[in-house]
Amino acid sequence: MEPTPLWYFDAASEGLEILRTTPPKFNPFRHVAEQFEATSLDGTRIPYFLVRPKNARFGAEIPTLLNGYGGFHASLLPSFAGAMGRPWPEQGNAYVVANLRSGGEFGPRWHEAAQAATKQRTWDDFIAFAEDLIRRKVTSPRRLGVVGGSQGDLLVGTATTQRRDRFNAAIVQVALFDMFRFTKLGAGSSYIGEYGDPAIPSSAGGSRPTHPIRSLSRARPTQTPSFSLPPRATACMRPTAAARLAALGQPYYCYENIDGGHSAAANLTGYACRLHSNTPMHPGGLWIECG
Repeated sequence: MEPTPLWYFDAASEGLEILRTTPPKFNPFRHVAEQFEATSLDGTRIPYFLVRPKNARFGAEIPTLLNGYGGFHASLLPSFAGAMGRPWPEQGNAYVVANLRSGGEFGPRWHEAAQAATKQRTWDDFIAFAEDLIRRKVTSPRRLGVVGGSQGDLLVGTATTQRRDRFNAAIVQVALFDMFRFTKLGAGSSYIGEYGDPAIPSSAGGSRPTHPIRSLSRARPTQTPSFSLPPRATACMRPTAAARLAALGQPYYCYENIDGGHSAAANLTGYACRLHSNTPMHPGGLWIECG
């Protein structure tokens, strides 16, 4: 894993050289990337990558962040990421890249194995990775957090509601939660191929359990993971999720850039943002607007 380079290729001489690279933000040679396999609920062997400091010992309950996506034929592979490497692995923690069914890592069949009526397999895979990390004594539920964005947020929200006992923190980067009405929100109708149509139960059999907003409102879990809800997918989903968490008394931070869209990839016009939370530091709630 090395910083991203800009290559120059001379077709006449077939010469190839690196012109420049992004600045290294941490030393990757202090870490090791290993590939392991877990067994999902239906018996399928599923791989994942574990990035950890070389001197980290199994059995020591390493603080671990499990990252996943699992949708739309998109591949998730280990790469040099300074924004993640410096504050997390370099501080002695472990980082996991999950290769979930419905991703693109192993071709069309890997993607098609967890779509629409079979989407539950993606969530089962993610939970299986968590259980494998615990079984190998890489970490424990007390020190295991999950992170995802967009489809990865649906993944994170579903996993933490279906198996609350396996996770202690969750980072939701662009909240995609409401799968009852997603076809009526923004560009949601374009997701039908991935999730099925909730108006046709037979086509969305796997989507039916993927409604974290309502799941969070059902009962207070015995272990209450804390949630972080940074910028946005469909604007209504994030505050709705925050309201459900607040009703349960679960700690959360919620931050939103007013400018920007699904990936927050926009030229910000100013300091337009909202921040609210419900944590032990702010038991009465905190709400800040800036602009």
